[in-house]
Amino acid sequence: MTVTQYEICIQEILDERFASWFAGLEICPCAVQGTLLRGPLADKAALHGLLNQMYALNLTLVSLRQLPNDAPRETPTALTPKAGK
Repeated sequence: MTVTQYEICIQEILDERFASWFAGLEICPCAVQGTLLRGPLADKAALHGLLNQMYALNLTLVSLRQLPNDAPRETPTALTPKAGK
């Protein structure tokens, strides 16, 4: 079974205390404001469960991206500086 990498940006600012809620996902700040959750999910059911958790916590989804399986973990796209800023 192949796990799929996802990058999920939410409007709210979360810190590492929420790591247990999103087990296995990296939590880091977005470039502008908010939080980036990034990491592997086993299947669509896991993604659906994560989105349900976010809904239960009343978190605002900004973006959701499926990443290529060979995407580097150390440079999340939401943290990459934009040109001219």
